[in-house]
This record gives sequence, C-alpha cells and structure tokens, in this order.
Amino acid sequence: MLSAVAIVLCLKIYLILFVMDFALGLYSFFSSFVLFNVLFFAYTKYKDPYVKVMEDKDNEKEKGEKTTGRSSSSAPLISIVVPVKNEEDNIRNCVESCLNQTYENKEVIIVNDGSTDKTAAILDEQLQF
Repeated sequence: MLSAVAIVLCLKIYLILFVMDFALGLYSFFSSFVLFNVLFFAYTKYKDPYVKVMEDKDNEKEKGEKTTGRSSSSAPLISIVVPVKNEEDNIRNCVESCLNQTYENKEVIIVNDGSTDKTAAILDEQLQF
C-alpha cells in the first residue's frame, strides 16, 4: 500500500514538470506528500491494543498460568450505543441482536430521544443489569 502511494507521488512529480500548471501541481504534490507521511507514520507507529491483549494472554499460557477465558482484565470493554426514536417495531430485535453478540465483555447503551410511541415501555421491559 505504501508503494502505491509512492508511485502516485512520482506520477504527480511528472505531472508538475510536464503537464500541469506548476502552482496547481505543487499544491497537489504537497497535499499528497502530507497524506503519505500521515499514512506512513500511522502504519509504522500504531499498535493495536487488541494485539497487546492477545500477546499478554499468550505469554500467560506459556508461563503456565491458568486463564479463565475472557475476563474484564483481558478483553477490552466494548460499548454499543443505539440512539432510538419511535422504533417500537424494531427495538426488540435490535436490543436482542446487541445482547446476543458473541463478545462477552460488552455494554449496551440505548438512548431514547423522546419517542412518542411505545418504545420507552418496550425498553423498560427489556431492562437488564
């Protein structure tokens, strides 16, 4: 992917020198150059937190420590936020779908934005702690 961006930069240099107006070409080249640097540094410096969690879990297994599946310390908490307004026909399926996800360490936050139908009553029925 980085090589494709580098090829685009080389193409823009060619266009600056032989095809385009110099000022427009220079602007195009520098904007692409800045985007290339952002992409390059994000690609080389970003470390996914999930990878670290999985590496820690593997290290625990190698050391012989007992792991008990996914706990709150080994898996990050995922928040599912669902804004709703007048969704009485769909809200049950939506909430059940969110709760039935296989990822265990999650919370479901439903924001009722002033529904005028039975959405609030349905949400109260499905309230879980």
